[in-house]
Amino acid sequence: GIDTGVVAFLPESANNALRRLARQELACCTERGLCVMYNNDKKENKDDLVNFAKNRALRVELYSHLMLAISTKTHESTKSSENGNDSKRREEFMKLHYGELPTKTLETIYDTMSLYELNVCAVPGGQFVHLGTTRELMDFLTYGTSYDNPNITSINEEDTKNCEDIAKRMMEKRCRKFGKQNHLVRRSCSFVSNIDVHPSAVIMNSVLVCMNSEEESTKHNSIRSGNIGKYSILEHTNLVAQNGLDIGSDCLVSGLRGY
Repeated sequence: GIDTGVVAFLPESANNALRRLARQELACCTERGLCVMYNNDKKENKDDLVNFAKNRALRVELYSHLMLAISTKTHESTKSSENGNDSKRREEFMKLHYGELPTKTLETIYDTMSLYELNVCAVPGGQFVHLGTTRELMDFLTYGTSYDNPNITSINEEDTKNCEDIAKRMMEKRCRKFGKQNHLVRRSCSFVSNIDVHPSAVIMNSVLVCMNSEEESTKHNSIRSGNIGKYSILEHTNLVAQNGLDIGSDCLVSGLRGY
């Protein structure tokens, strides 16, 4: 999977935990709760509903607040933890999120959600690639489209010595595997003229043209008057360069128009 997953709350936790929170402590995070609060304060409040919501709504997140409060122990050990062994975990949760939400809200979230157990279902033999950041997306495209070129790599096999390098090497291999299975290509719906493009660069839905004079080309000892460096990505770009084009390494160019 590529950054895919399903979080499902079973009926008991949905009804007894999420809906109870939505009606009470987290009412300011729901449309219904905000409308009630807005109407109750309408005489004293000069803001419209949108600005009122921006000022009153709490930034409660599914992963860091709600899911992190759920127990990962067995049902029996969760029950026994209520006798005192869970106090340390509760304290760590409060310390981790200190200042993000009101203390009472954090306590209510933890006390409500920790009564339930988190279960994870993994796909047998499955692999996972996360594309949540620009860096991850660029690595995925540059390595994923270079599955047939082992020379395009940031870390040589013999130089892989520490945990961080090993993790990056494994990520590259997964990207290459995904790229091959999904038939990713380095050029898609693009036209490139008079430009040297590094084999690792990716160009999508773009028109790139250099129109240097013959004199300029001779001056630089090349018939090419443009250059795109390694690990760079260009998308949705339309450029006609009169005096050369030089895009360095590890660049992301998106939506650029110019003549």
